[in-house]
Amino acid sequence: GNQWVKATASHQTVTVDSANSYGASSSSELLSIGLTGSWRTIHKRLTLPDGQQFRRAVALWKKPDGWPILIDAFEVRGGKTHDYQVRADTPSSQFKAGDSKPRRTAQYQEHSFYPLENFQTAGRLSEPRVMTWGAGARRLQATVLSNAAELFTYQSPGWRSQYEITSQPDKYFNTVVLRNRSQTSRFLLVYETGPRTLVSAKLDDRTPTSVNLTVKGSRGWQVSPPDSAEQTDFQISRQ
Repeated sequence: GNQWVKATASHQTVTVDSANSYGASSSSELLSIGLTGSWRTIHKRLTLPDGQQFRRAVALWKKPDGWPILIDAFEVRGGKTHDYQVRADTPSSQFKAGDSKPRRTAQYQEHSFYPLENFQTAGRLSEPRVMTWGAGARRLQATVLSNAAELFTYQSPGWRSQYEITSQPDKYFNTVVLRNRSQTSRFLLVYETGPRTLVSAKLDDRTPTSVNLTVKGSRGWQVSPPDSAEQTDFQISRQ
């Protein structure tokens, strides 16, 4: 089980050219960390020896009902294929990712002794897509605001130790992948956990890198993630 646990593809990150990216010899840079009212933000960058660069800016907001909303802006440079992956520990029957069909080829099999299963593809993504895992207090909703050359899903082993393998051999996570074929990609997603109060998450018509949030029982927000390493801070304001 450790082979998959240690693979880059098993983590909530971007996989470059379907390979493992190990940065043990590289130090990440903290570009900014901030507190703006009820928002918490962090912005980091990692450059690997081969020149691949990962830059991630995350904003976390505690909603009036106590549950969080998280905005994830992830940029990657280098390689030719970038796969943004996210998964959650919820029953497979409570996973909804929209229309899809069986995918002809599997991915990342060389990184797991155990099979990766049920590959499905939704094809090119050119408009916002909402996906959900679980229900009630174990609910996660992801709103994808960036385009992708392909959106596909699969089931990956959910074990984290040899003890879980023997006690829960059928434990699998439903994984969503946003794939781009480019030397530079930028992924933008909005996550909500717990009971749904997020009415909408949309890109601003005038500022395409800004996210407008509408939430039940609260005034709206406009959140602009930093669009470069030089612009280090989030811009956050009420609508």
